[in-house]
Amino acid sequence: MPVAGQRVRALDFQASVSATDSTSQSTTTTAAAGSPSVSVTFVAPTSGRALITVGGAAQDASVTNTGVIDTELRLTNVSGAIILATGAYDRRVEVALTASANSVGDASKTYTATGLTPGTTYFLRTMHYAATGTTCSILNRRLDVVPLSA
Repeated sequence: MPVAGQRVRALDFQASVSATDSTSQSTTTTAAAGSPSVSVTFVAPTSGRALITVGGAAQDASVTNTGVIDTELRLTNVSGAIILATGAYDRRVEVALTASANSVGDASKTYTATGLTPGTTYFLRTMHYAATGTTCSILNRRLDVVPLSA
């Protein structure tokens, strides 16, 4: 946050972005973006940091599987170089389904992406898969990005 007398730079205050989709997605043990994809593009602020929240729900008939909703960060667009790949425990949401058959679990996680290049456009999307068991359904995927000022 600028202090009194400090010059304000346009990159200090980038717009927040979000995306959601409620289409049920089947999972396997391989990460997939799903269809439709839940994705956003954003411009990194001067601070090089953005607050990212990923979330959603999972459902499983066998109550033995764990659904994962994860993120993948790339440069520019879906074809850009991968900056943060899926799989890191501190950036993913695991929804363990053990209550009863077809129960729905909902969760979210917020983390700070650091080391982003100011002024660069990034592409972020949700990825989902089954961490235990073989399959489950992922519901209500959501993604929020709040660029953090310097």
